[in-house]
Amino acid sequence: MGFHVQQEIVGIVMIAIMFFLSFVALTTGIYLKHFKLNSTRFLNIAAFLALSGIWFLSDSALAQEYTSFPALTGMISFYAFMLMSVPMVHFVKNTLKFEKYKVLDVINLLFYANALIQGILNKCLKIHMVHMLFVTHVLLFIAVITIVVLMIEEYRRTKDSELKIIMNAFGIMAVAGVLSLCMYWKLEIPFYGTIFEVGVLIFEQLLLTSIFVNLVEQAKTRSELEVYERLLKEDRMTGINNRTAFEEQLQDIEDHAQDYDNAALIFMDVDGLKNTNDLYGHNAGDELIISAALCIKNVFATYGKCYRIGGDEFCVLIFDSIENMDELLKQMDQEIIKYNRNNRYYLSITRGVSFLKDTEGKQKKISDWKYEADQDMYCNKKRRNINDRL
Repeated sequence: MGFHVQQEIVGIVMIAIMFFLSFVALTTGIYLKHFKLNSTRFLNIAAFLALSGIWFLSDSALAQEYTSFPALTGMISFYAFMLMSVPMVHFVKNTLKFEKYKVLDVINLLFYANALIQGILNKCLKIHMVHMLFVTHVLLFIAVITIVVLMIEEYRRTKDSELKIIMNAFGIMAVAGVLSLCMYWKLEIPFYGTIFEVGVLIFEQLLLTSIFVNLVEQAKTRSELEVYERLLKEDRMTGINNRTAFEEQLQDIEDHAQDYDNAALIFMDVDGLKNTNDLYGHNAGDELIISAALCIKNVFATYGKCYRIGGDEFCVLIFDSIENMDELLKQMDQEIIKYNRNNRYYLSITRGVSFLKDTEGKQKKISDWKYEADQDMYCNKKRRNINDRL
């Protein structure tokens, strides 16, 4: 056994590397799927490496010598060899967006049909798998040539760098495959499998490299898009959410009404902003707006989301602590008083509150909800103006 292990040591190391890389690719694919990123390519590679490892392991002299079920081991070897190219065809489709090429679906169907027919012929007519091995070799040759031709055509059109790496990977795989086939059929050299194993490892290394490079680019693009989307939903003057974000949140509440037990909508308006602009200039008005946003955020940001929806208009959506609404409004009053003690421009904010559900627990329409909050604010502002005149 020690002698056989010495003879197969290179193959054993190769097989161990394949299973290890398969595990890494599978783990990476599951991790990416959890974050809703493209994980299919890693799963395709994991399947290919697992089938390749099974084929090399079951085809080795060491496994066939010491297994208690040599016939079953040989059968597993043939089926792994016949089907291991299927994940790679899927990889090409998923990575290079080759769904438009229906010939790839035909190739996969041929691989499945080949495995099925050979199994039937072996079972019913007792034809040995080894005597039908050339059919699988022909299919592999056709598949590789077809994929390479498609990639060359696509590369001429797009000049995609990732596609170039994958083309090189398939080129190395094709050379290793042809060389090992020549060694097997013509020269009858026993270590033909090692040549193919090396080709498979280089092939997979190039594919994984191309994917990781692509992932880095995707992550960079995704980060840029997230920053861009955040800027689109952020009020530049105050740093809180803008009207676009507010409307999106209302749409989400309307679409997923069953997920909300209740919610409170508070409309707010900065009083006398026009007079401040006229008397002290627009810089003073901007200072009041920024200060109002800061006061609102200090009180309500912990419990909900704050928005600036107009020039002097703000609103807050609260999903928790609705029962403490009076206490929160008192905190808002205290925050404004605290601001006015230490600043030269007087800040006053009128508020209007409405709850998503009425006293009977029935949910209101979004339009009615907004209208009630707006009307409550209007009434409070009118009442405040009367008090000021008195």
